Amino acid sequence: MDGMIAGEKEHGRELLVASRECRLLEFLLEALAGWKRGTVRDRLKRGGVHVNGTPVIRHDHPLAAGDRVEVLPGRLVPAAYDGRTGIRVLYDDPHLIVIDKPPGLLSVATLSEHDRTAMHQTRLMLQARGARRSRRLWAVHRLDQETSGVLMFAKSQAVQRHYREHWRQVEKIYLAIVEGVPLRPSGAFAARLREGKDLKVYADPDPATSKAALSHYRLIRAAGAHALLEVRLRTGRKHQIRVHLADAGHPVVGDPLYGSGRDLLGRLALHAHRLSFTHLISRERLSIVSPLPSELEEFLRRHTGRLGGDPRGRVPG
Repeated sequence: MDGMIAGEKEHGRELLVASRECRLLEFLLEALAGWKRGTVRDRLKRGGVHVNGTPVIRHDHPLAAGDRVEVLPGRLVPAAYDGRTGIRVLYDDPHLIVIDKPPGLLSVATLSEHDRTAMHQTRLMLQARGARRSRRLWAVHRLDQETSGVLMFAKSQAVQRHYREHWRQVEKIYLAIVEGVPLRPSGAFAARLREGKDLKVYADPDPATSKAALSHYRLIRAAGAHALLEVRLRTGRKHQIRVHLADAGHPVVGDPLYGSGRDLLGRLALHAHRLSFTHLISRERLSIVSPLPSELEEFLRRHTGRLGGDPRGRVPG
């Protein structure tokens, strides 16, 4: 396998590039010659190996020439999973914790619900792992109850304040399966938004009653009468992606509140895919990724090939 690997170290990570086709475990064992086989397998199993930016856990995953393989340091590898709540820890240090929130779970407490929330359950996970009993968490941002994916909590008010003050500098990328396929492969939505007394959000051009909102989208894959879009938030209004897509005639699958038709999934097809930001202490640039959930990927596979769906589309990393 001579000449198979090119690599360099950056911030403690192993960044590798395959120069020909091979299987992932085979590649890793040669590239990381000083590592024990069990350690390499453990990194794979725990989501600590990313291929082209997306976590991969299968040892037989095929690599193509030019594929970039990133092996995360142990401190960045997901270290906990709560099978009861479905919460997975994606990143954890003394200052902040980032989790993979399942759909159907509130981000934070409401007047009517305190315990069945991502914040409360994450705090319980930290306690179970030996954190101080008084450990508190502060919400940096929120995800809709029906939305899955990357969610960040601070471990102090100072950290919360820092990231809230710099939230515009945080890159926020979502994946959405929508009804219909946009005519343009990329573009922007700039409809201003207003929250009504019914707590629903509406597009409203009047600057006196609405707030500016901007989302950029890119078509990733057409799947029959549906499409997978990557959406980058430039502002962070309530229900912004859902309203922008519905206003454009492409409501998110499984979102009857904003015009989706028959429920084909049993959940909202919106997923917080990536948060990228500069760590306030180490100044390291972090990119925390949650891949498209299996039920959404399966939905796309079932519909690809119908009415011109393109099976070659790839979920972004």
